[in-house]
Amino acid sequence: MVASMELEKAANEKRDEKYDAAFKLYNERASKIWRSYFISFLEIYDDYYFRVADASACTNGTELDLVGVCSPPVIASVSGVSPAVANLSQATTFTITGQNLPLTSVLSIADATCQTPTNRTATGFTVVCTPGGAAESKVVTVKTDTEANGGVVIDASRVVTVQNSPSSYGWNVSTHAQYQYMQLFGISMGSDGSIYGADIHQHSVHKVAKNGIVSAFFNINSGYVDCAYMLNPYSVAVGRDGEVYVADTGYNIIDKLTGVNSKAQTFGYCKYPYGVISYNGVKFNGPVGIAVGPDGSVYTANAGNGDLIERNYIAKIKPDGSTLILAGSNSTGFANGQGVAASFNFESLSGMTVDQNGNIYVADNGNHVVRKISPDGYVATVAGSGVAGFLDGPASIASFKNPTAVAIDSKGNMYVADSGNLKVRMISANGIVSTIAGGGAIVNNETVDGVGGSASFLALFGMTVDKDDNIYVTDAWRKDGGWYWGKIRKISYGIIK
Repeated sequence: MVASMELEKAANEKRDEKYDAAFKLYNERASKIWRSYFISFLEIYDDYYFRVADASACTNGTELDLVGVCSPPVIASVSGVSPAVANLSQATTFTITGQNLPLTSVLSIADATCQTPTNRTATGFTVVCTPGGAAESKVVTVKTDTEANGGVVIDASRVVTVQNSPSSYGWNVSTHAQYQYMQLFGISMGSDGSIYGADIHQHSVHKVAKNGIVSAFFNINSGYVDCAYMLNPYSVAVGRDGEVYVADTGYNIIDKLTGVNSKAQTFGYCKYPYGVISYNGVKFNGPVGIAVGPDGSVYTANAGNGDLIERNYIAKIKPDGSTLILAGSNSTGFANGQGVAASFNFESLSGMTVDQNGNIYVADNGNHVVRKISPDGYVATVAGSGVAGFLDGPASIASFKNPTAVAIDSKGNMYVADSGNLKVRMISANGIVSTIAGGGAIVNNETVDGVGGSASFLALFGMTVDKDDNIYVTDAWRKDGGWYWGKIRKISYGIIK
């Protein structure tokens, strides 16, 4: 019995030793695991703590985020402000779109009264503003918050064109502030990307900078007194050195402008009404188109003015100031040939351009074709059948209706403002005519922006091309017998705006 108890005790002790060893081993392993977790936590906490304490260590424009990592900063940006045009003294709802916009974002427009924005999200908001001040382009500024709350500028690169309402348009002689292009016809591109436009109603020339800011380049209002003014200028052209030449249609002269309100020279003799005097053997009679060649020569398309006989010819002003009739016979017709054997029909604005080889191209409005005049005066038809219509295809069978302007891009493609069809056409370098824009719907007497045929025009007048081959045209609308709306449209890779 005793022996049996001793054996059982020894067995229990041996078992207890195994349990103690196993428990000790478990504790050691468990401690290591938890210690590992704890050390990892300390390392993370320590790393975060020291990252926060050393935020200046972030480089390359990065910033410390909420978990202590140097990351690119979240930048608020504006992608659009619409509408781009508003009427003076009329409340207008503007929609701003963007990315990462603070919910405290605000908008301001120069000289305008703006309410507190609504519907503010990270991607945009709306705000009602009432434009004030002069009718001109206004800078739009979007900030993170009000100035009182320390708001900073997010974007100030956009403008809104503020115009007088249709019922109150008119020329303001004292301020020359009416830049709404009531009759903006011919336009031309300057070397700095500015666009110059002839306003036949306000007897002036406007300049539109690349940022959309509009200013008056020549705005001495006509009083029918003398050639210090302008009278119904139809077209402009920018020369090699930045001089601006103007087809001063009503006064039957060509103006050379070298600065704001500065007529440096006048070609022709000013005479009103409807009088033309020979200038160095040439009469500038109702010039409706103008262009400058690579050598500085100036070319004009003369439609005639009043009852005078001289009409439908191309005149040339050489760099030395001498003048000559390059082509045309002082009669209305449609004939190709050399010099006076050729004939034209310039019924209205007949925009011109000159290529790098000195060839002149003109929109022969009344004959519904585009003509080419070589440097020595030979006239040929580039495109058009001579019958008003609309047809794409090879240049010889294609048809136009009252084209008003032409322009050439860097690849040798020619663009035509097909006014009668309200479309922009292209004549490729290999002589194929196609339609690149126009034909869309008119909504509430307004044009529609868009791609190709989905866009629409109300009227087409002048045209020019920039160094990146973007096309610009003048578009206007006539209501109740008066012009009250006009704008410059841009066509970029088929997209119109």
